[in-house]
Amino acid sequence: FGGIWLGPGGGDRGDGHRPDPGQANADATVAAAVAAGIRDFDTAPWYGSGASEERLGRAVQAAASSEIRIFTKTGRLVSEASPDDPSKMTTSLSGLGDVGRPPVTERVISNDYTAEGTCSSHAASLNRMGLPDVYGLRIHDPNDNSLNSHLRKAEAGFTDEVAIAVGSDGMCGA
Repeated sequence: FGGIWLGPGGGDRGDGHRPDPGQANADATVAAAVAAGIRDFDTAPWYGSGASEERLGRAVQAAASSEIRIFTKTGRLVSEASPDDPSKMTTSLSGLGDVGRPPVTERVISNDYTAEGTCSSHAASLNRMGLPDVYGLRIHDPNDNSLNSHLRKAEAGFTDEVAIAVGSDGMCGA
């Protein structure tokens, strides 16, 4: 089931400029989907710079259905200005719309496909959703790892795993 938008977009810091439809809309949308028999919901840090995860997590908690399965993604980290020192960035966690938090449009997305980045992204996603776990964790746009390779080739031991997996002929030689 695709096409439900639960959070505001973040433009170049997320996946598009969209207005915030609000938590009540997210709650009603998830409740209607569950009532219609839909159980699988997909989100990602990239969607609305983490706002989609926050909205979906709250909506899933409100729906209180043990049959809901959440899928999110890793590979993207969401940061925002630290409330203690706006010149420093910190991981963007839950609290969309909290007083003193920068607006979602000021969140910054970065790619990190390392083991540490994957664990950090997963932990931050769980925090934003307010959930102890997810049903599935996917790699978001693994081909974007190659975008970082020109910056990282000088690092000792850097390997562009995606380029190796895909090969010079493209995905599976296609």
